[in-house]
Amino acid sequence: MDFRLYDLSVVISTHNRCDQLGGALDALLAQDPGVAYEVIVVDNNSTDATKRVVASRLGKSPNLTYVFEPRQGLPYARNTGVLTARAPIVAFTDDDVQVGPEWVSTIKRAFDEHPDIDMVGGRVRPVWPDRIPRWITRSQLGPFALGERGDAPIRVSAANAAPCLVGANFAFRREVFDRVGLFDTAYIKSQDREIQLRLWRAGGAGLYLPSLAIKVRVPPERLTRKYFRYWYTTYGIYHSRMGLLDAIDRDGRLVETQGRRVFGTPAFIFRQLLGSGLRWAAAMLRCDWVKAFYWENQFRYLFSYARDRYRVHTAGRPHSTLAEIGRFLNTHRAQRRRPAA
Repeated sequence: MDFRLYDLSVVISTHNRCDQLGGALDALLAQDPGVAYEVIVVDNNSTDATKRVVASRLGKSPNLTYVFEPRQGLPYARNTGVLTARAPIVAFTDDDVQVGPEWVSTIKRAFDEHPDIDMVGGRVRPVWPDRIPRWITRSQLGPFALGERGDAPIRVSAANAAPCLVGANFAFRREVFDRVGLFDTAYIKSQDREIQLRLWRAGGAGLYLPSLAIKVRVPPERLTRKYFRYWYTTYGIYHSRMGLLDAIDRDGRLVETQGRRVFGTPAFIFRQLLGSGLRWAAAMLRCDWVKAFYWENQFRYLFSYARDRYRVHTAGRPHSTLAEIGRFLNTHRAQRRRPAA
């Protein structure tokens, strides 16, 4: 395939959001004409009028392509978009996003000005419903997949792996997928984080660019305690499978191991789990329901992470919980007795 046909390919994955897709598409098709770009709509097994929404714009937009992906899940849709793309840069956004008229040109310029980076990501700002529950605070915005990291560019790599460039607003050099592979279809959630970990391990680098800004609609159904509990529990599982908490140390660096383990889980996670549980209980006793819900969700995330790691660690082999704890304590005592170098 000739990857020089366009400067940049935009992949927008969609599933049963025909009411929002039209506006997102119109904004993408009205970008700065100084960049040769294509827009690829990947219909991820929609059953609504998605195809008609795209078809109504095909005749007026020769740079628009429609692709149907029957396998349900965002990583399948994004991979289909990558394989369809005909440009050396592949950008991703979502069907509920509002991009400005210079979004494409900002991405292109970032790669031109920074030949050493492999990907770029930017701000994701919310468009809130009319009413926001009081318990939603700045410290608990994870379930909305927002990206706000200040006004200065940030280089992300193995040396600074803590920031996650959000999948609704990021782009890669096409060659990255040849180096580290496509999006992992085992990660229906958090596949954007997982591919970044692979890229940093391969020596790659990214750039958070505050001028690359989009807006995303926050649906009212996500403003519920039930959704928050589901999100923190689910992401605890997926982050466990990619070893996220194991892989990034307190200074934000990508590491191979982090200290002693029990049940295949770093011991510090159990300390954090206990701490969040105690803070949850303390906030409940004070009737501080906002803080209590925050610490409840931290507990749910860490418990889900540790439980999944325990399940993987003990799968397919006989085990003894007491023996595992005994081995951990013996290792801990031995390390404390070891003389300093």
